[in-house]
Amino acid sequence: MTRQHLLWCALETTGSDPERNSIVELAFCLSRIVNGELTAQRTFVHLVRPTRDIWALRYVIRHQQNGIINELQSAEVSSLSGTMTNIMPVIRMWCGAKPVTLAGLDTHLTREFIRNSIPELSTLLRPTVFDMRTLELFYRQTADDPTERHDSTRAGSSLDCLVQNYRLLSAQIRGQDGSAHHTQQAST
Repeated sequence: MTRQHLLWCALETTGSDPERNSIVELAFCLSRIVNGELTAQRTFVHLVRPTRDIWALRYVIRHQQNGIINELQSAEVSSLSGTMTNIMPVIRMWCGAKPVTLAGLDTHLTREFIRNSIPELSTLLRPTVFDMRTLELFYRQTADDPTERHDSTRAGSSLDCLVQNYRLLSAQIRGQDGSAHHTQQAST
């Protein structure tokens, strides 16, 4: 029996520079892949107060349109450290002593945001990642593309779409040759 722990992650941020910008919304889904099947899911979606006031203009526009800026102003929003204080024990219990593979889209950029903003989580991650963009791009070049497009601008909706696409693609792969293949690419 092969088993792999995945931490699916989708972030909304104030920009694309992990050194200067902050996370404003995060979504995590804890899952295991056992013999190619995605099992044992638990999802967290949280809006968090930015730690830095540096916003890239296109992100201001994007987050005005998707409602994040209004929610940040009107809701009582926790800090990232406060949010992670509640989530980290669950992640530690879920993965035990085993390292976790970061999964999602743009996982290298996500890893940098985690490294800069959530160092405690960074220590639990494997050096490899599972980047769905690679798998989706491969299947978009075939006639049998079952995936949904990621047009959401909110982390929770993006995460739901990612996990659903993984299920669709892994079922298609198993259907082709009877076994599951999982591509990991080394992080930089």
